[in-house]
Amino acid sequence: SSGQWGCDITSDGFIEITGYWSNFNILFYSSSSYDNFKYQIDGATAVTSDLSITATTPLGIRYVDSASLHNLVSGQTLGIHTIKIIRDSATYNTFLFGCELIAQDTTSTATKSQIQIPSQNVVSYGKKFTVSGTPHYDPFNGFTNSTTLHSAVVDTATSLGLSTGTLHGATWAISASNNIRPYNGGRVVKWVDSSGVIKTSVNMMPPNAQNIGTTAAAEITTPSATNTAYLPAFSDDAVDHSLAEVAKTFHWREFGNGAANGGTGATYADASMLNTTADAVAYVMDDGLTSLSGTNVRENTQDFYHDASDGSSLWYLTFIGTGLTYTSTVYGAGVHNIVQNLPYGTHVLQCARDADSDPDMFIDGVSLADVDIKTYGAAQEFTFHQPKMPPIPEDAVVIADYMLMADFV
Repeated sequence: SSGQWGCDITSDGFIEITGYWSNFNILFYSSSSYDNFKYQIDGATAVTSDLSITATTPLGIRYVDSASLHNLVSGQTLGIHTIKIIRDSATYNTFLFGCELIAQDTTSTATKSQIQIPSQNVVSYGKKFTVSGTPHYDPFNGFTNSTTLHSAVVDTATSLGLSTGTLHGATWAISASNNIRPYNGGRVVKWVDSSGVIKTSVNMMPPNAQNIGTTAAAEITTPSATNTAYLPAFSDDAVDHSLAEVAKTFHWREFGNGAANGGTGATYADASMLNTTADAVAYVMDDGLTSLSGTNVRENTQDFYHDASDGSSLWYLTFIGTGLTYTSTVYGAGVHNIVQNLPYGTHVLQCARDADSDPDMFIDGVSLADVDIKTYGAAQEFTFHQPKMPPIPEDAVVIADYMLMADFV
């Protein structure tokens, strides 16, 4: 290992990785100079890597891992394979950080949307079963509104969010015989019951989200066959956490890497080097999505802070999930539950400071009104939420657990 350069394959060296996959992605130091290796699959003739890299990653001189993700192998028959990565240059090293094994049958259009569960022995409820299957990743695929029942496609006894009563202003189960396909995404868990049957439990986000200002926006009272709005709907209910769990918490200083190693006052300003002098900053995490940016912002007694009160000072936070909470330590000190039960997907919070102490907030362009939290928009930690685990039996073995994105509109 060589720190931010990853695992160095030395002269005549190699790495072998065995797993169940059809596509193989590689994380390595991306450069035309270091793209000198060969690989073998299941002992076949070695193939020279051809990743067509023309530019060297700029991450090698920053305070982060300098890895980039590239697809190395596609279209293998889904199964157990061994790939051997071999250094192929006496001059240049090959620096590896990791890999991704994609277990999906991409050779068939019919199975691209299916979860491949190969025949295997599992122990569930203390008993041994052999299970296999190829269910669709979306358990509500093919659902016919007002005809199909939720109980026909998922185990409703161990699912959440399908019938939330009036807490969120609407329910997916309009009646016992009239169910609507949940279109706001959620969490899907597949598990093996006491008889060896693979069951599906879900935690689906409700038709309406809630926000800290209890401000209604395009509130849905009776869900229809399709989602026709591209912005989230909000009810006027208090923020409800019964369907949520914490996905990740970031301190605002984590949005940065020493201003691209330039330090205070550097060209690429980010939150990690922000001080009491107002500045414009921006930083995107390695996932390419989670980000914090701001203009006319500064540090104020540990908090990320708006510097001006004329509306010119504002910041944006982009995240993936279903809810957002942030804490403040100076003004309006405490925990502030901004939004919850949003459609599962990407969201943007805009926070601006005006003449009073209450920040003006927007989530995905929807105004949350003048939120009465007296924080001036100051924030220390940001917590992102996701759908919590459905209440499956403790003795059951889980064979799949993943998030289902909201329908694209």
